[in-house]
Amino acid sequence: MRGFGSLDTSSLLSMAVDKDIEAAVSDEIGTDHVVIIDIVQDELTRRAAVPEAAGLAKIAISSIKPHWSVMDTARYVTLEDVQLAQEGVADGRILTDNWQHWAESTIIALARRV
Repeated sequence: MRGFGSLDTSSLLSMAVDKDIEAAVSDEIGTDHVVIIDIVQDELTRRAAVPEAAGLAKIAISSIKPHWSVMDTARYVTLEDVQLAQEGVADGRILTDNWQHWAESTIIALARRV
């Protein structure tokens, strides 16, 4: 029986750092179905436009396999759901930008819906 997995931004960036890490994660995934949330893909695309992060972000984007699914999170959570989770993740700290912790917050909002 095949399993199911999801990779977040930090997982994909970690895989981009080193081929051995990518190989270990890919071996662990095996033939499992992988879902990437759209926000993770969006975050990597934004990082690819920032010179300091572009190299790793572009490698991470290229490591997303064509047979992996991308989930449209707007079908399941609202902007307000994500913002509420983002406030919790920030834990009173001032966010450096509106996107800080956005992927994590989206994943938390999705989990709350379940």
